[in-house]
Amino acid sequence: MDKLVNTLASVEIFKDLGTDELAKIAKCCRRDSYPKGREFISYQDSSRDVYFIESGRVGITIFSQSGKEIGFRQLAAVDMLGDIAAIDGDARSASAVSLSDVALIRISASDFRELLVLMPSVNLRLLQRLTRLIRALSERVYEFSTLGVRNRIHAELLRLAKAHLTSASVANIHPAPTHAAIASQISTHREAVSREFSHLASEGLLEKRGRNLIVHDVPRLEQMVREVES
Repeated sequence: MDKLVNTLASVEIFKDLGTDELAKIAKCCRRDSYPKGREFISYQDSSRDVYFIESGRVGITIFSQSGKEIGFRQLAAVDMLGDIAAIDGDARSASAVSLSDVALIRISASDFRELLVLMPSVNLRLLQRLTRLIRALSERVYEFSTLGVRNRIHAELLRLAKAHLTSASVANIHPAPTHAAIASQISTHREAVSREFSHLASEGLLEKRGRNLIVHDVPRLEQMVREVES
């Protein structure tokens, strides 16, 4: 139970709660684990549970009717998923696939909604999270409407870099995303990503080092993105 409480304490929406409140939430939770490559939430299915990632990585995707995989984002430890269906009671808006062996904490939709009623700080943090998702979606819509493929690659790389900064100007993205994963997220093909990454590497801005992707000059990358957007 102590380990479960400690994990919940690191989840964004629970960060204002005390140990006693976290212990009450823990009593409502169950643990699940899946091997790499398992789809544990399916697009349009009727499940409603909310998940918190204890360890491992999860990909959020939709498959088109033609079978093309469209990736939205990748989640890691203490990230949350499944909350949208729990809130509105509608079908799942995307699929969730384990990108590695994963350990998950699961809470039912009814218990999750009760938390939102009884714990205002959880409700507020969830609203803030949803607001960020809306802003991110608006940004992507703008990029798809205005930017070419090269510029969308730069914008996606900048998003990843900002989430993995090691200093004001350097980012160490770990594990390095595959070219196919980036291509899926910006609606292009793997070869286009490979070509642009090679170009950025030749310019000294990008370096692949084992399972790490090093961005050596994040401000320069940001300037490249902003110049096109302006």
